[in-house]
Amino acid sequence: MKKDEIIALLQQQISFLQEQLQEANRKADALLEEVTSLRNMLEHKSEEEAKQKRIIKGLAKITQNKSEKQPSTPAPQDAAADQPSEKKERVRTNNGAKRKQHLEVEVVEEDIEPENPHFNKELARLYKTRDVIRYELIPMRFIKKIYHVRTYTQNDEFFSGKAPDAPFLNSQYDGSFIAGLAQLRYMYAMPVERIVKFFNDNGFDMDKGTAHGLLRKTENLFENLYKALGDVIKEDTYIAGDETYHKVLVKDKNKDGKGIKKAYIWVVTAVNTGLVYYFYHDGSRKEDIILDYIKGYKGAFQSDGFSPYRKMAKWLLRLACFQHVKRKFLDCGDDFDAKVIVRLINFLYHKNHKHKIGEDGWTERDNYKWRQQYAIPVM
Repeated sequence: MKKDEIIALLQQQISFLQEQLQEANRKADALLEEVTSLRNMLEHKSEEEAKQKRIIKGLAKITQNKSEKQPSTPAPQDAAADQPSEKKERVRTNNGAKRKQHLEVEVVEEDIEPENPHFNKELARLYKTRDVIRYELIPMRFIKKIYHVRTYTQNDEFFSGKAPDAPFLNSQYDGSFIAGLAQLRYMYAMPVERIVKFFNDNGFDMDKGTAHGLLRKTENLFENLYKALGDVIKEDTYIAGDETYHKVLVKDKNKDGKGIKKAYIWVVTAVNTGLVYYFYHDGSRKEDIILDYIKGYKGAFQSDGFSPYRKMAKWLLRLACFQHVKRKFLDCGDDFDAKVIVRLINFLYHKNHKHKIGEDGWTERDNYKWRQQYAIPVM
């Protein structure tokens, strides 16, 4: 055979093999698609089975919960005595457990390829991808941000950039740093010595005196804001007040040998603006504390029946609280007349919750007319 004939024959063989290879690839793709479809169907079926297990598990919990059980007609005493007691089967609670998704955290995605030396990505075809989740924790991250503030001259005039303002004059610490420091100190009750050690352990060398200084300046800054908040509250025409107690640590021990005492904290809320103001005077509940604060206020004040609040009626419009009134009637138990009063008070609240000022064009005038319709007859 001539050389040209041999080349032509080889080309025909190559073309035939290429067609066979393409056909095999098409069949492989079709098979892969079918396998993927079957896998998706199996996963969907598994999800449905897991869902049914969770539903059954929830129903089992409900039936076991005494508050959810419906009262059943009791069996006759004689019949109950003849029937043997059934042993309650323990319901397992670890089936169908669902992991939290943690949608609130930062997400970083990374592709993981095979590390086998015989693997060649260019020759391979992707079969499937499965997601594996790992949660990482970076306890404390410090950033030293350097601003290169440039100054230019143009036509005998200087133009200079300006770095972001710091919360304190001549301070290198950003607001985020001071907020984090204050959070550890006041919200998590960490001593300054421990905070400084925590910072040092995470790569930021800080002196205890510097931390104390930043907290002291922060305290002064918020003290002025705190006083301003107390004044702004009293500019609202409608405020509410209350007091509550909490156990606090003290140096002197009580008769039980414990260094704790029952201390009170006061609160007033501006109903229209939604602002809230707390104040604390060594845990005291003396009436002078609230009366001195509210002195000069001429608006409406809503509260319970604590004696200092009742004294305010001499110079302002005092509003009582119907929920506190209702409690006294609830304490009457099964008394018929008391139950009637409770139902009437609940009726007032039910009607009042049907509308809200500021929603769907509902105005104060609309609310006034609405209350005239249902409240006056009940009152």
